[in-house]
Amino acid sequence: MIFPIEEIFEKLAAGGPLMVPLMLVCVLMTARGLISAVQLHYAKKQIKAILKTKTFGAKDAVWADFAQYYRENRSGIDPIDSELRETMRASVILNMCQGRSVLVCASAATLLGLLGTVTGMVSSFNTIAFFGFTDISSMADGVAQALITTQSGLMVAVIGVVLGRMVKQQAKAFSVLLNDFLLKTGKAPKDYKHA
Repeated sequence: MIFPIEEIFEKLAAGGPLMVPLMLVCVLMTARGLISAVQLHYAKKQIKAILKTKTFGAKDAVWADFAQYYRENRSGIDPIDSELRETMRASVILNMCQGRSVLVCASAATLLGLLGTVTGMVSSFNTIAFFGFTDISSMADGVAQALITTQSGLMVAVIGVVLGRMVKQQAKAFSVLLNDFLLKTGKAPKDYKHA
């Protein structure tokens, strides 16, 4: 069933004031996750093309500099070079991948949903305390607010966990490819041409 826009806004309004930060967390989390996924995808594509053609194109200047930095700073001692590669890979992944921030946003969504549950139930109890059990509709509004924010927080959190795990898996695969790239370009720099 497709909800008209008015019904969606009514549901959001029924969730209370915590729906605004919850939706902001959702938008931020989704944007960070998708941007990270796209960046990792294109970087992986670029590095695979460099390894396949053994040519650094004009748009590959960053990767050429990256490989050159590794060649200039490696020691020739395997454990030290391995640490250098690991540090370089970690810095690239940290700059490109926002998997952790997506998971943090998912946790925040869960907590905002829980906070909405508490505020909705407090509202219901305040209604009972003030009017007794005579004003059932006001009490129902508080329960509805509690349930809507809980549901929304959980939905956002589930999306965030799936998106965050997907980005982290992509980052792991990219890290392996980046290590291979550094090893190949570091050991045989003359095999790679600059276009």
